Amino acid sequence: MTDSQLSTRYGKMSKPEKITCFYEELKKQGRRRMEKQMTQMRIAQDMGCHTITHPTLGTMNFIPDGDVVRIVCEHTNEDSRTGIKRARQIWDEKIQEGWKNK
Repeated sequence: MTDSQLSTRYGKMSKPEKITCFYEELKKQGRRRMEKQMTQMRIAQDMGCHTITHPTLGTMNFIPDGDVVRIVCEHTNEDSRTGIKRARQIWDEKIQEGWKNK
């Protein structure tokens, strides 16, 4: 199976024991790239939707969407997607600018 097919299959799994078996099999097969992607997707899914607020600018939502994070800004009506690492950087920058974790 290709990484894309494996990613789709992983995205449909909900039982922890199946996910664990799937991950262990990837390790056995030496599928390092897919292991990394699964780990990132797990972190994003565990993270859930997070919102930060600004007193004058409104809200900004960080919503995990597979291996990316969707960022929705109320004050600019912007809806964008970025990688998990970059989303964390944006979050930290906004907190330093005075945004508050809801």
